Amino acid sequence: MYKAASAVYPSASSGWLIVSVCLSVCLSWQVHYITVAGLVWMFSRYDLPRHYRLPIALLLGLSVYKAFLLESLVTVLILGSWTALLLNAAVTGAVSLSALILYINLVHGN
Repeated sequence: MYKAASAVYPSASSGWLIVSVCLSVCLSWQVHYITVAGLVWMFSRYDLPRHYRLPIALLLGLSVYKAFLLESLVTVLILGSWTALLLNAAVTGAVSLSALILYINLVHGN
């Protein structure tokens, strides 16, 4: 049913392609979606202070349109695949750390 990676990608650089895809999937599934779930949870709290609504809404908006914005930026700047992966990691890390800081302030502020 499934073909071996060497049958699908017969070149010698197929190992790096698989590593790139695995890192991209890891960023998407494990970090980005957990961050979005945390932001949705924070935004849906009934006791959320007003001054937290705008930063959380902005981070949610950035999270929703992240793929579109990154693909547009990669296309406009004509970036390579590893540079695009690094940019994806940087944006995902920045959004995740911002969400974590908001979460810590929200939990310790109440």
